[in-house]
Amino acid sequence: MNRMTKVALGAMALAVGAGIGSAAIINQAKPLSLAAATTATKTYACTDTPDKFGGFSFSDSSDKSSYYLLPNTSNECLVFKSNVLGTSGLSVDKTQTVTITINHATYGSGTNPSETTFSFFNNTTGKGTAIAGTANNNSTYASSSTFVDAIYTFSANAFSGDDFCIKVTKPDKGKQIRFKSFTISYTKAEVKTVSSIQWSGELTKTFYFDGDEFDPTGLTVTATYVDTSTANVTASVTWSNPVLGQNYVTGTYISGATVTCQSPTISVTALALTSIEVTTLPTKATYIVGEVLDLTGTVVTGTYNSGSTKDVTSDCAFSISDGTTLNTVGTQTIMVTDGAFTATFDIAVNPKVTLDHTSLNFSQETPQTITATGIFSGTPTYEVTASVGGIVQVQVNDNVITVTPIAGGTTILTIRGTHLSESAEATCEVKSALLSSKATLTDTTLGVTGSSYSDNAPGKVDSKSNYTFAWTNLLSSKGIQFKSGSGSLYNLTAWKASISRIILTQSKGTAGVFALYAAETSNATTNLITPAVNGSEYTYDLSTSTYHYFTIKSTTAYFVLSSIVVETVPDEISDYVGEFNTELDKTCSNSAPSAITSATWTTLSASYTSLSSGAKAQIKAVNTETETDVATKKAISRYDYVMAKTAYSAFADFIGRFPSRGASGVNELTKSSSPENVLYIALGIGLVAAGSFYIFSRKKKEA
Repeated sequence: MNRMTKVALGAMALAVGAGIGSAAIINQAKPLSLAAATTATKTYACTDTPDKFGGFSFSDSSDKSSYYLLPNTSNECLVFKSNVLGTSGLSVDKTQTVTITINHATYGSGTNPSETTFSFFNNTTGKGTAIAGTANNNSTYASSSTFVDAIYTFSANAFSGDDFCIKVTKPDKGKQIRFKSFTISYTKAEVKTVSSIQWSGELTKTFYFDGDEFDPTGLTVTATYVDTSTANVTASVTWSNPVLGQNYVTGTYISGATVTCQSPTISVTALALTSIEVTTLPTKATYIVGEVLDLTGTVVTGTYNSGSTKDVTSDCAFSISDGTTLNTVGTQTIMVTDGAFTATFDIAVNPKVTLDHTSLNFSQETPQTITATGIFSGTPTYEVTASVGGIVQVQVNDNVITVTPIAGGTTILTIRGTHLSESAEATCEVKSALLSSKATLTDTTLGVTGSSYSDNAPGKVDSKSNYTFAWTNLLSSKGIQFKSGSGSLYNLTAWKASISRIILTQSKGTAGVFALYAAETSNATTNLITPAVNGSEYTYDLSTSTYHYFTIKSTTAYFVLSSIVVETVPDEISDYVGEFNTELDKTCSNSAPSAITSATWTTLSASYTSLSSGAKAQIKAVNTETETDVATKKAISRYDYVMAKTAYSAFADFIGRFPSRGASGVNELTKSSSPENVLYIALGIGLVAAGSFYIFSRKKKEA
């Protein structure tokens, strides 16, 4: 059926089937209309009456009857009018494209106008941000007294107000610019009333899934107007999408009128999920045990029966929830579920080692322990490495590490736990000072006689006479007093590695100012170690010092130092090898060639037992071929000689340099209670017997 109905007030509905559709009234809202494009134009010319240029104002110009002149005495001119784009002018539809044409010419010498000569404003002051316009391809800029058109196009919505201004900026002051007219034009919609609409054709696509976009291919929609004209408005119709349970779609035409397509061949199938997949893994996929799961970045994509895909992450449940603490080491598989569909992805949870101490400080040889706590998939084993060797010895017993200092210094212990392919580590900083054997200079140790010291009078710091001091201007038996003088502290031999620091203490007399100097030889007087110190005590660390001589200078009269303390690390190895050689020399030297007694050996064994584990380890490891210390090389060479002599087979190998000997001194291979040794002896006897029988047989044959 094909029917036309005239509409006064209302909108049109269109039923679409397999052929031609008809029009019908569906509401009584307002006239159904179509905007037909026309051009609205208004020109403002110098010849306008009664107001030239339609009332436009010029900030600087001269009226020449047929044109206005911007003289060569000015650089700039504003051409403006209020409400010119509104009701007092063209009533410009600012949603449309606007065109401004400037009919102009020039005169005189100088630079001609160009595209940038003219700028446009939505006000009457020419201030603020200019309205951006594009010079038309047909624009011409005057180069003579012949008038030409400069044409500028402005996009829809470029102007928002009704006031208008052209700013003319001359490129050359000496050049005249002449204006004959300005033209403003825009696209204007002409309203035509629709009397009917109808469709024709067949839909190319009739099968849809719920949520698909409608495809109007095959349909043509035609509007008929009251003036009997028609127009193809197919492209002006906006269609809704197919909906489950509804065999038509709705298309919206102008002013709220609707076109409805109701074809029995259109069917809509429910959209159904067919699978899910983790298409983007979490940003964080590797963890340390004890950290919390962070699923940020995870994307789960669902695939539907239509073949379409969609991000369904928010619809999914995860077998390990976001924010869960991860307490199990190893690969963890996380299952993602959306209804009946599942997907998985893996994260790695690595082991961890924590220590009950992250730093240890030693001032003596007493061992300290570190307890390691590891979280692995099974029971880990531990090993320890040190960044600097020779400072401490470590012993590992399960997860307890015993640390014993053997020298001064700082090292970093790395405690590494391993189980199968799993590994984790933690560190502990160890500082070893090993300060002991303090010696204090007092009146007694300096051997003071009378009320003063003799210059360079020697004083012994300890019983071994390792360090000697000489002083000048020492006046008081109550302490070491300077009278604007100095005292020199120096070592007669050489500073040993065992020296750790010097402490100067002032406790008597007027508070003084003193400084410490050092040198490699002789008394130090110029090499300042520390600036003047005003206080009761100063400590100088010698652990990295290369100096042998030190001088204390005072600038304060009657400045008393009550004590000078030298702290040292005991040299256990030197002491022990000295004792070893001394004891053996009592009975076994060139002057006393007697055999070594068991009592002497027992004494040496007892002394060795009292040494620190570090000293024991160093003595045990001595290589007599490469050892450079004469006393140490001599002592250990003599020890090895004793252990190798049959006459001393009963002497114990208390250092442990001969593993074949027991602690009692008896060679282990001679112990008949050992099954292995019995076997060795039996084999030896058998071999001897076999050899003897072989020789006997050969001789018998030769005979």
